[in-house]
Amino acid sequence: MPNRIQRYYIPFVPKADIKYIYLFQLYENAEFNTETKRYDTVRYNNNNALAEMLKISSSTAKRLLNDERYKEFFTVDKDTKTIHLLNDIKGKPFVCLDRHEVYFLCNRADNLLCKYLIYLKYYCGYSRNGETDFTAGQFLDTIGYSLNSSTPSKLSEYNSLLVEYNYISIKRKRDSDGHIRNIYSYTH
Repeated sequence: MPNRIQRYYIPFVPKADIKYIYLFQLYENAEFNTETKRYDTVRYNNNNALAEMLKISSSTAKRLLNDERYKEFFTVDKDTKTIHLLNDIKGKPFVCLDRHEVYFLCNRADNLLCKYLIYLKYYCGYSRNGETDFTAGQFLDTIGYSLNSSTPSKLSEYNSLLVEYNYISIKRKRDSDGHIRNIYSYTH
């Protein structure tokens, strides 16, 4: 991945039904905008060129340009063939990812893992003490997923992976009802 962008300012939209990998690829290809002083401009010649740039099919690139689900993340000017990333975070909830986190997520290519890491980082950063606790059900409800039999075990795998790569630490405590709760801290 190029080293131009050191920090990715991603709007925090928990129920966003987007493919974060596509968004990360757009960030990777963004040019510096001297007016906004941010890497927020992606220029493309045609759908095929955009597809090649993002490492996706031409039909996927065309759908991406027209997909309303991304409206909180970027706008498209089809006349000038320019995509403007909405990474001006003033007064809006956001998560700042560094290039190592983005590289990690892109290599895993797991959209639920992207959502999980972004959720953890946001809520750990939002809390006064840098910690958060939540259940699998709370996380899934917040992002708009239903609780099914395989997802909680996937979240457990994500916890192990994120601890192994030193992105999070987990403490366990017993709540007033006697249930064991995970207390998450973002350590990266």
